[in-house]
Amino acid sequence: MKKLLLTNFIAILYFSALAQNPAMDICPIPISSNVPSSQVYSSEGETVQLDSIVNSKPTILIFYRGGWCPYCKRQLSALQEIKNEITELGYQIIALSADHYSNSQKIAENKKLTFHVYSDFKQNSAKKYGISFVLDQKTYKKYKNALQFDIEKWGGNDRHELPVPSVFIIKEKRILYSYVNPEYKTRLAPEVLLAVLQDLENKNLATYRAIKKLEPGDVESPEALVTAVLISVSANKDETADWKRFETLFLPKAQISVLQHKNDTSTLLNFTLKSFIANSIENSTENGFREYSTGNTIEEYNGLATVFQSYVALQGETQVKGVNTYQLVYQDKRWWIASLIWTSNKNGIEVPEQYIQKSK
Repeated sequence: MKKLLLTNFIAILYFSALAQNPAMDICPIPISSNVPSSQVYSSEGETVQLDSIVNSKPTILIFYRGGWCPYCKRQLSALQEIKNEITELGYQIIALSADHYSNSQKIAENKKLTFHVYSDFKQNSAKKYGISFVLDQKTYKKYKNALQFDIEKWGGNDRHELPVPSVFIIKEKRILYSYVNPEYKTRLAPEVLLAVLQDLENKNLATYRAIKKLEPGDVESPEALVTAVLISVSANKDETADWKRFETLFLPKAQISVLQHKNDTSTLLNFTLKSFIANSIENSTENGFREYSTGNTIEEYNGLATVFQSYVALQGETQVKGVNTYQLVYQDKRWWIASLIWTSNKNGIEVPEQYIQKSK
């Protein structure tokens, strides 16, 4: 399960509060929220009501930093490559940047983009979506002096405001999905975006259309439930995991997350149940994957249970240790997983010995 998350959905990414990054100080609009009222600008400087545009048709709404950003250029080019597939699913693409409207069309012309690009140089829309931040002076001076780039001239103001690179999927006037990443070098992969759209449109991967089958013994107790998770994701070489069984263990709206660590930064990657399964199928390998519990610590009260499960995961010659944490609920005469979050020892923090033992 851990190796399968090479590419990541759905989600929203949050970083450690220890990171000295003003882009961390944002509060993105929650999923399921109504589309906020906001304005952007056409290349002629005319005010455009953004909510009217995105409410008129299912929309992929992209916030990017500007046409000067190489990562933004690559992201928009990748979107152009899958535009036909997005259109076939019934969606339009709308892209917004902090560029002044006199500069906003340059990237569209250079990259031959065939979707709409607007200017949000006043950050009206970015603020309504909760993703606008002020660039710190150190970074501003670095851009201006070392990189010979003046954000004030490009953006047409001296506020030094930028949006955190984000993707919002909008349909029927509501936000269905969001990907917000303060680490501007990391963008939502186009294949992941398509998988999310397919999931939302009930056009899931053909390899996962079989009828789900419940194993009754899996849901009789918290320990049986979390044990079934490890059994279902494990498979020998040249075999596939039992994703049908895996799905029966979770509430339909369960959230699955992984906390990844790199240097002093922590990133929480969030998935819906279906997007996690789709991503896992997409990134499965032929080398086999086995995950074993090395201890379950279970606390239970009045239909609720929390499980702290230490594990060892094996893929080929690679071994990873870590902890899975589960929130469980008992309803309809069975146990369900409401959420699953895990992390590993890849950053050198080993699992404490007290968790590598079974307790009830």
